[in-house]
Amino acid sequence: MQTINKKNRANFLVAYLLSAFGYEFIFFGMTIYIYEVSQSAFKVGVFAALTFLPRLFASFYGIIADQNSRTKVFAWATAITGCLVTSMVLRSSIAWIYLIWLLISVVLTFIANVRTALMTEIMTEDNYLRGNSLVLFY
Repeated sequence: MQTINKKNRANFLVAYLLSAFGYEFIFFGMTIYIYEVSQSAFKVGVFAALTFLPRLFASFYGIIADQNSRTKVFAWATAITGCLVTSMVLRSSIAWIYLIWLLISVVLTFIANVRTALMTEIMTEDNYLRGNSLVLFY
């Protein structure tokens, strides 16, 4: 039982790190791409602002995630993110990129909510502080 718990913690930590790195990598790459396409720092700023808009409704995404299987929501959100990121290369119109990125930001907010909720299932009750510390450390 103890080795299963340690394995779950290790799997969670690796998945969390890969997910967080993936988000930051996509965001950084997209800011460079937006600047290349538009040659405008203002449009990069608009792009960054679109990232924060879906976070205003994060509690609603959490409700949806709680009503469904968290692992399925996580898997679907990750797959949808990959498809949307791939679809951005089909057109270089800034409006198209803004729309797709807004959708990606919504899905990434789902992922952030589910990651946190999964931590409460994987870390035992007496290890919440340790789990939060590990996640915030990385």
